Formats: sequence, C-alpha cells, structure tokens
Amino acid sequence: MKLSVDREEKKGPFGGTYYESKIKITLTEEEEKVGQKIRLMSKVLFRLDPNKSAQYQDNQVIFAVKGQEDSSTLTVRDLVRGVTAKCHGESDISSLAFAENQIREKCKQIKAAIENYNSAKDAINKGKYEEEI
Repeated sequence: MKLSVDREEKKGPFGGTYYESKIKITLTEEEEKVGQKIRLMSKVLFRLDPNKSAQYQDNQVIFAVKGQEDSSTLTVRDLVRGVTAKCHGESDISSLAFAENQIREKCKQIKAAIENYNSAKDAINKGKYEEEI
C-alpha cells in the first residue's frame, strides 16, 4: 500500500491563499483482492456532512470526494479513487495536517487488517504451527 499526499498552496479567485491536499492510496493487486474479499473497500473511515454535498467539514478542512456529488461517508474506495482536502489560510493549515495524519493512521489500520487476514489464512492453510513466545 502506498499513501500519496500532495499539498499545494494556491491563490483563490479573490486573491486569498488556500491550501489543498490531494490524497490517494494505491493498493497492490493482492491487497485489493483481500480488501474486496473482507469488504474493506466499503469500510467507512469518516462520516461526511450530508448537508455539504460530498464534503466533510472537520474544523476548517473540507474533503471533496472525487467523482461523487452526494456522499455521506469517506471510504477506503474513495481514497483509492482520490480525495481532495482543502483549508483556507495559514491559520487552518494545522487542521489540514491533522486531517492528513488521521488518514495516515486509518491507512495503517487498513494495512494491518489486510496483513492479519493473510496471516490467519496462512495459519489455517498450514493446519498447525508452533511459536515460541
């Protein structure tokens, strides 16, 4: 699994500055198969604000889900497609960094779930194992 975060400083239409992070995860073929098998792709990572049309307001950070107009959740599948997180002004950049870190932590949990599945599958296929603890 690879997490890509591309943060940019941009100028708004009225001259103000805002920050935008494009966030995407790339799964290996095996990770994607396991994710489909254990229904990880539809796992809800964040609840989105249904009044904001595919946007989630966490303090001053807004998430826009690529390819979706109306969504109330941010899922693993959304991260595979790619999401954009935005904040306005330098005072809100710490909120953007916090949101990026939250996504990073969720990705670690996703990776652990995939590894746990693979380990359990290997243990079952072997029938037995011994381990010194």
